[in-house]
Amino acid sequence: MPKIRSRKIKNNSKKISEYPKTNSILFTDKKRSYYYTIRQEGLYSQPPILAYIQKKNKYKIPDGYCVKSTWDRGEKKRTVKCFINYIEEKPIFRIMYSINFSEKVQSNISLTTAANAVLRKLFSLNEKSLISGVHLFSIHLVTLKQAKENISIKEDNI
Repeated sequence: MPKIRSRKIKNNSKKISEYPKTNSILFTDKKRSYYYTIRQEGLYSQPPILAYIQKKNKYKIPDGYCVKSTWDRGEKKRTVKCFINYIEEKPIFRIMYSINFSEKVQSNISLTTAANAVLRKLFSLNEKSLISGVHLFSIHLVTLKQAKENISIKEDNI
């Protein structure tokens, strides 16, 4: 019987930040680098209205959240502003883009639906390109999660 070789896949992602001392975060993975400027951390609403994304990782979705995200380099470099607001207990994902952030897309389905909609607008000739909504909105960053949870705990103790 032939030997089956298995490879261990390394997680090469890195986060460089002094958050919350500064509002800037650099996150890199195998494919891209993202520069985030946190405009508004938002809050985790109390269950049962708190929504989650991705069954595997279960990221909480904050309310009143705003981040400015930049990715790629050179002519492909793009900056967008991402917002999450709950309306009637459901999250709405909105991305502002273009000059002075004058254009917008939004979705009530998922972060990734909104992210890929803006990607199709920005790079209309490359319809096969995809981008992670979790990464574009920076929802995956543990640093942000801890900061939001600390704010919620402090407010509960008031």
